[in-house]
Amino acid sequence: MNKQKVAKILKAICKSIEKENFNWRLDGSANLFLQGVSDAIPKDLDIRTWEEGIQVFRRCLKKYIVQDFYNEKKRAQSLILKILEEKVEINYYT
Repeated sequence: MNKQKVAKILKAICKSIEKENFNWRLDGSANLFLQGVSDAIPKDLDIRTWEEGIQVFRRCLKKYIVQDFYNEKKRAQSLILKILEEKVEINYYT
């Protein structure tokens, strides 16, 4: 996934949540890639949020949600989304 595709996905997310006020952050390889820390091309976007945030993402991005589940391995409430044909994973670690 190139920087332009990452930017388009983030714009779609930000547009959907622009009226909300909560904490979240881009994690993983996409974060490092955008900062220029790593040359590794991200295969997906990883977002971390907290309890309030997972509820906001669930409500505001419902049209993109492919899976909504508790991930035992990560001990996190997880949303898997498909935005512009790319995987976005949002996690609230419990």
